[in-house]
Amino acid sequence: MADGIEIVVLGDYGPFSEQGKSIGYQLFVNGDSYLIDLGAPLFQQIGGASLGQINGAFITHCHDDHKRWFTDIALYYMYAPALRRKLKLVTTDTVAQEVQISAGPSLYQSLDAESKHLVDIAYEDYIDHIPIGPRARYRITRQADQSGWTVVDHDGKRVAPERAKVVVSPKNGKPRLLFCDPDSGEWVEPETFYPFSAAVFYESDSRPLVGNGYTIQIINAPVWHGLPNFGLVIEAAGEKMIFSSDTMHNLPLWQSLYQHKRTPKVDLASAEFLQTETIVGDINDYIERTWSEARYQEAIRAFDGAAVVHDVTGRYGVVHTEYHGLADTTLDPQRTLLTHSPDRFSVVDWKLMRAGKRYRVAQNNFVEITADGAPWPIDADVYHKHDGRFFAGYRHAQGRHFVYVKGGYHSVSEGPNAEQGELLFRVNLFEDVGGQYLPCLNDADRFYITRPDGKVEHVSRHADGLRGRVVEDLRAQRHAMDPEELERLLHWEAPLEPDHLQADLREMQRGLAAMRDRLELQAAQHQDDVQRAVAAAQAEVVLLRQTVTALRDELEKARADTEAQVNAALKDANAEIVQLRNSTGALRETLNFKDVEAANSQQEAVSAMQQELSQLRATITVLRDQIDGIRK
Repeated sequence: MADGIEIVVLGDYGPFSEQGKSIGYQLFVNGDSYLIDLGAPLFQQIGGASLGQINGAFITHCHDDHKRWFTDIALYYMYAPALRRKLKLVTTDTVAQEVQISAGPSLYQSLDAESKHLVDIAYEDYIDHIPIGPRARYRITRQADQSGWTVVDHDGKRVAPERAKVVVSPKNGKPRLLFCDPDSGEWVEPETFYPFSAAVFYESDSRPLVGNGYTIQIINAPVWHGLPNFGLVIEAAGEKMIFSSDTMHNLPLWQSLYQHKRTPKVDLASAEFLQTETIVGDINDYIERTWSEARYQEAIRAFDGAAVVHDVTGRYGVVHTEYHGLADTTLDPQRTLLTHSPDRFSVVDWKLMRAGKRYRVAQNNFVEITADGAPWPIDADVYHKHDGRFFAGYRHAQGRHFVYVKGGYHSVSEGPNAEQGELLFRVNLFEDVGGQYLPCLNDADRFYITRPDGKVEHVSRHADGLRGRVVEDLRAQRHAMDPEELERLLHWEAPLEPDHLQADLREMQRGLAAMRDRLELQAAQHQDDVQRAVAAAQAEVVLLRQTVTALRDELEKARADTEAQVNAALKDANAEIVQLRNSTGALRETLNFKDVEAANSQQEAVSAMQQELSQLRATITVLRDQIDGIRK
């Protein structure tokens, strides 16, 4: 993809969804890809090949709806033949420890390569932890004799109990850090009291993740969820996007967290308390203030000017931002995409995220990117999801659907329904199918399907089967669509008379029978053709084998005949050479007794014989070359 920030929503439902797609996103930033939380069924959503191409995975906290697939991916990275490498886990030191504790039983043991022995496996063999966020200056560790806990600084030096101590829960045995704030003298839990920017408890290096023209940092100030957790700030190409993670975002609540001075249940000035290093009890009996003012100030400014993905829930959220309380947040409805919502949910004047969609950050706002790559504004007056279906509604005085409010929550009804509360307005409601806006179906016998070519069919169920046709995307007409035209598009086919229906059915049956007969005939003919072709090929193979045998016999005979001829020629040539040598000797003797003229005459005869001898030698050489060629 081009430079910038995009997210694909892998899961946007709450922890108890019947749809099975808890929180998970795939982040694309300047060509790199990361997973943000692992609650969605990732193998189903993006597949093993894409999982192997990510640059890393963030886990914001240890609730299972945000890390449910962690061990599966770790095992996949370890054992998939195409990978065989560690999973890069990007998270804080604290969350990393908790992830390891929860994942250990799934990862620490396995069988060896021959399945004969139970072997131990180190967590580090699966996971490459990439720390993000500042280190705490103080941490809890076991005492040397293992009798209790103590607090040490980043150099490992013990911290005096007058400054910090450990409170161990009698309910679960978990140790928590109690710290005396040096400015106020109040006892606080530092992980919740201070923002990451507080130098009194955190080191100055925020350890951001820096990539190819982008930076990812974490924040804790606006994240209030009940366990160690953080949000993400992604910046690239002049754009900024923030994941809030799970949080109870409520300004009056936040204000009370830093303003309210709590009354401890014990005397914090007593010598016994000050000198005690480890306390077994409820830490809330000792905390004097929950948030610092510095954390509050950072929290209320955290989302300024950014595109924000923020969690939301229905009533009784406790650890999540309740929909009816969004007015008491710092969020800008135009820049915020709501996620983590229930299976059945409606929002008015806010933007609702949906699993399967792709969004791009543009001018620090969101646009939706559809399958054809086109950007669309997220501008509906109401968004509504219902058991896996997703809808967008646009105000129209004659719209067929009615939007109500009751107790701060919205709902959508086809037709008037006073029981749903106060009527706000009417809308044309479109069903969103893969980013295409289509007429809202209200009949169980009608539904939409997306074809492999990306086109959408409106399918209707009839006594004789299913009928469907490709439908037109109405998204470009969403603001100006006439309700009557929208209604007409719902009833796109005229009903058939029973006689016509039976006739059509019989014609279809005859056509199917004829097609089956043609296919059977073609199959039989094809089988005969194949058998004939196989028989012809077998006969040709036999003939070729016979031909090869004959050629081999002929070659051997030719080699034998040629060798005999050459041997005879050599014998004759050698005899002739001996004869010539004898003749030459005789001539030389004759020269001694004859006159010069006779000697000259004999010499000419000898020269002629030598020339003939040279020709014979050349002939012998040629014959030998031919024999060597045949042998090769």
